[in-house]
Amino acid sequence: MREITQGDICAATRALLAHPKRDWPLLMAQMLYEAHVADCYRKRFGRAHPRLGTGSLMSVALARGPAPVPVAADSVSLVATGAVIAAVLVWRAERQRKAWLRDESPFPCCAQMPISAPWHKHPFCNSRISR
Repeated sequence: MREITQGDICAATRALLAHPKRDWPLLMAQMLYEAHVADCYRKRFGRAHPRLGTGSLMSVALARGPAPVPVAADSVSLVATGAVIAAVLVWRAERQRKAWLRDESPFPCCAQMPISAPWHKHPFCNSRISR
């Protein structure tokens, strides 16, 4: 998925507001997954996905027919914005966790560096790592 901007968050909030609150978690998971798929497609074929867009959360959210722009002080829109941000944080944490598990090294940031490299980020990387 492409980098998330303020516009992505606003568009996803509007997409959530067009649906009942009980559907928000599933809708956010679907939108994040679709944005990821569209971004992979864009990188592979060099053009936007025909249905899902450019790989941004905004393109996926706007394709769902979002609600009108909410009033900034509206409590429902603030709750929806919080739900979007929480879902993005969970998505990113899960992606990092999966990347960590795929790496053979217990220290992914140091996996490609020699053990004696002086630029290690972790002081405990100086010990030998069995691979």
